[in-house]
Amino acid sequence: MTVQRSFFAELQRRHVYKVGAMYAVAGWLLVQVATQVFPFFDISNAAVRWVVIAVVAGFPIALVLAWLFDITPEGIVRTEQLPPSGEVASAVRIRRSTERKLNYVLGALLLIALAYVVLARSGRVDRWLGGANVDGGDQSIAVLPFENLSDDKANAYFAVGIQDEILTRLAKVHTLKVISRTSTMHFASSPDNLPEIARSLGVSAILEGSVQRAGETVHVNVQLIRAATDQHLWAESYNRKLDDIFAVQGEIAQTVAEALRVTLTGAEQQQMSARPTAIPEAYDAYLRGLVHDGRFAQSQTDLQDWAQAYEDAVRLDPNFAAAWAGLARVYVEWYYDIDTRPQRLQMAKLALDQAMRLAPDAAETYEALGLYRYWGLNDYDAALEAYGEALKRKPGAASSLYAMGNVRRRQGHWTEALQLQQRAAELDPLSATVAYNLTLTLRALRRFDEAQAVTQKGLAANPGDTALLGERIYTEQARGDLHAAHAYAEQLPLDAVDFFPLTHRLDQWLFERDYARAIAEVTQVLKRRADFDPGTVAFALSYLGLAESLAGDSAASNAAMLESRKINEEIRAAGDTNPFGCLGLALASAYIGDREAAVRYIGIAEAGVSGDAMSLPQAAMLHAIVDVKFGDKDGAIRHLIEAQRAPTAWGAFPAILRESPQFDALRGDPRFEALTRDPPASTAAAAAVSASASSVASVATSSTSSVASAAAGAPR
Repeated sequence: MTVQRSFFAELQRRHVYKVGAMYAVAGWLLVQVATQVFPFFDISNAAVRWVVIAVVAGFPIALVLAWLFDITPEGIVRTEQLPPSGEVASAVRIRRSTERKLNYVLGALLLIALAYVVLARSGRVDRWLGGANVDGGDQSIAVLPFENLSDDKANAYFAVGIQDEILTRLAKVHTLKVISRTSTMHFASSPDNLPEIARSLGVSAILEGSVQRAGETVHVNVQLIRAATDQHLWAESYNRKLDDIFAVQGEIAQTVAEALRVTLTGAEQQQMSARPTAIPEAYDAYLRGLVHDGRFAQSQTDLQDWAQAYEDAVRLDPNFAAAWAGLARVYVEWYYDIDTRPQRLQMAKLALDQAMRLAPDAAETYEALGLYRYWGLNDYDAALEAYGEALKRKPGAASSLYAMGNVRRRQGHWTEALQLQQRAAELDPLSATVAYNLTLTLRALRRFDEAQAVTQKGLAANPGDTALLGERIYTEQARGDLHAAHAYAEQLPLDAVDFFPLTHRLDQWLFERDYARAIAEVTQVLKRRADFDPGTVAFALSYLGLAESLAGDSAASNAAMLESRKINEEIRAAGDTNPFGCLGLALASAYIGDREAAVRYIGIAEAGVSGDAMSLPQAAMLHAIVDVKFGDKDGAIRHLIEAQRAPTAWGAFPAILRESPQFDALRGDPRFEALTRDPPASTAAAAAVSASASSVASVATSSTSSVASAAAGAPR
């Protein structure tokens, strides 16, 4: 113990502790200054790394020098030459003088460090040093669409693909906020109002550029701009062969990160320079596929073109992992939207297996895995895990955040779903898809004003978007403002490609008891039945049958419902296992008086969606409609009570129950009238937040909209 005390006392006597503390503070300040100043003089991040290495390497050297030497009035001398302080009074004075000086220096360094921290937090360091960041050091960027300067305008997809690839590489940097392409695509390639665009996207820097392709030669011109001042921070031109385009993308992404003073990890540097394929033709096909990514509503033609692009890419290069992942996503979406036969899902699984074999740790692979588990298997826990892994590797992926929010919503965790969707909206603020789902969540939580504000912003960025306009109609219906809903319904065009939003317009006429108008409009839509898949045709026919039944034309209603049931039965016989098809079968069976079939089909649907907090209410609401058709008021009331136990996007909102003609037979029953009364706002909000996924049934969809969801599937 004596030896240890003597050694540590000697360390203190030789000022080793103080020198170490001084060196640590001074070294930290040096690294901070280098990080801030070097980018201003276009010095790369490599120089900053060398400064860090030098500071770390110098620390033990400083300690050794402190041990060996001391500072005296006569200069620097070896410590051994000084007599022990306990023996000579002059040595004591020298050491105390040296100690005071070291204390002053250490105190000054600590004050400087404290001042730096305060100024850095206030954002003044960024402004004084004049780096690329603005607005308090925010490291954020939007990559605007690249202008296509090629003589062949058909090469526009190539410019879109290059932009998307650069954006994707940047999105894999953990400390960088990158706006998704679905938001930046709203702007021109070289706009005049960059500060305004930056404010709308919430970024401090903007990258814009152009692409010109002639055969196998590609010319890329890019420039990085400080958004607040419209100041050009960096610009470069590249002339490369097509097979060298990956190096260009990696170089651009890395230079942008350095200009924004982002220190890249080793893994991030590797991702920046990744070369996904060595075959230019395969990459060209892959870029054709990227153009389709991010779209919300895909027609069958779009899906075929999208799949063909990725199929060409993997045919040309069977080892192209990102293309296999893209192909898996296409097949899953095709399965979910149009073709729910097991064969289609199996095609997705085969493509996903290839991606997992070739790139098991890639963000793109995990994104495809998440979608497969979510839409394909309805395995929400596993889907959430996959999306979480994707975000670890690509933290700037708004699509993964948005999907995680949707998954949590299906699990009944509405508040967490809202938080995830709001984070996605920060990275993709102008996306119609994100706005649509955020609207659903806010409405389920009875936050109607906020839901309409989100819808309004979404429509401002996506004028005429029928999905958003449909939800705007329904939100007004859900809070009981039929006058406002009527005005919005008039704006929704009958020639919309997607039939589901039109159901909200048709609901409006049913709520107003204008059955003739509802019949005329759905009949007009059915003239375009060749444009729709069979499930949508069956769905539209059920709407026609519903309106005709309410109008008192039983014969016409039976004919429409019989045709609807026949189409749905053919779909099911072909291998479709989607439980939502059974909701359509149950409704049609009820309206033609086949109670046994209606009960059987509703049972299949309820079993199929038993673990889905978004979809279970649709089955509960439809069950109530079936009960009403067969005069079972007690059963109908019981299912409506279940439908109001938890939040849902399309629910048994009191206002909907008050207006729906399908529940006219229940009016006057005190139990039903209680369900039609709006609870106090505070009570409704508290109930919405506290409701859990374990509820027997969430708040269900409106009478007519539940039918819509039954045929079209639950929201994404």
